[in-house]
Amino acid sequence: TSISLTMPSAIYYNDDYEVTGFLLDENNNGIASKTLIVFLDGTQIQTLTTASNGKYTLNLHAEIVGSHTIKIVYDELCRYLESEVTVDYNILNIPTTLTANVSSETKMTNALTAQNRSVHALIKSFSIRDHKNNIPPGTLQLVENSSTLETINTSATAFNYIPTVEGSHTYTLKYVPAYGYEAKTITLTTTAVKTNVIITYSTTQKLFALGETVKITGTIHTEHGFTLAYGTLKIGLSSLTDISHANGKFNKSFTGLALGQYTCTAQ
Repeated sequence: TSISLTMPSAIYYNDDYEVTGFLLDENNNGIASKTLIVFLDGTQIQTLTTASNGKYTLNLHAEIVGSHTIKIVYDELCRYLESEVTVDYNILNIPTTLTANVSSETKMTNALTAQNRSVHALIKSFSIRDHKNNIPPGTLQLVENSSTLETINTSATAFNYIPTVEGSHTYTLKYVPAYGYEAKTITLTTTAVKTNVIITYSTTQKLFALGETVKITGTIHTEHGFTLAYGTLKIGLSSLTDISHANGKFNKSFTGLALGQYTCTAQ
């Protein structure tokens, strides 16, 4: 007698997989209604009964990543010689794919918002998927010079890290997987540069009467048009003082000015 055994060429963690084969006599005819003993990694796990054509089917679940051995044994001393088949195989980690979008030049900022994220976030977008295009469990870590800058779950939609130091940077983005998934690491590079700030005066009046209050108004925003409501804005005539610029708008009044020409500076 002889036993054949067929199984998938690739088996991944958590897969349901099928093992099939035939019990045949010396004339290659199927032997029906016979009991087969199944061993997995040296332990008997169940028995099977062959169909009318000698075929058997075994359904298993991939629970442990690594090397395994399956053995099917037929042993009936009354009529047929003992027969068995053994196959070594591997259960593999589920393959994953990790990608991320980083600009070659990243504009720096003090605060990340929903509006400016596309410009100032280091990682504009990312994707982590398994072989079935599902999001695998685990975390993503952004690392620079062995320091972890940010950790998020794979189910999160965005990173919030923004570069804080000018110059060239090389980051490592790591997928730290749950059991049974393939780890992934990619390298990201960018140059962090300062963002230009634009201060615009709204005041159009140029001449003022002696003793009249001079009111200067204006707006402050970035080169990309985003309102700048953080940081320190200074404004003045002969000397500069801090001034509020909530919502990106500012105003400053000057009184008691002597006759003459003045230049207003904001920085």
